[in-house]
Amino acid sequence: MSERFGKSGLRAHHGASRSPILLATCAVLACLSTACTNQQLYDAIQYANQVDCQNNPEFSYERCMRQVSQPYSEYESDRLSLLEESP
Repeated sequence: MSERFGKSGLRAHHGASRSPILLATCAVLACLSTACTNQQLYDAIQYANQVDCQNNPEFSYERCMRQVSQPYSEYESDRLSLLEESP
C-alpha cells in the first residue's frame, strides 16, 4: 500500500480503508436527513459491507461477497415471510 505525505505532513490513505461501521453510520444519517427509502438504506449498508470484504484474504473475499450481495428484493421477501411467521 502506498503512502504519501501531504503539505500537512499527515499520511494520506488510498483505496477503501475506511471503517464499514463508519460508512454505514454515515449512510444511515444521510438517509435519515434526506428521507431515503428502505432500499436506499439497505443498498448503502450493503456497500459498506462489501467494502469491508476487501479487507479479507482472497480466499475468503469471494465467500464474504456472496454473503453481502443479496438483492434487496430477496431481502424484502425473506423479511416479510419472517414477519408473517411471527406471532
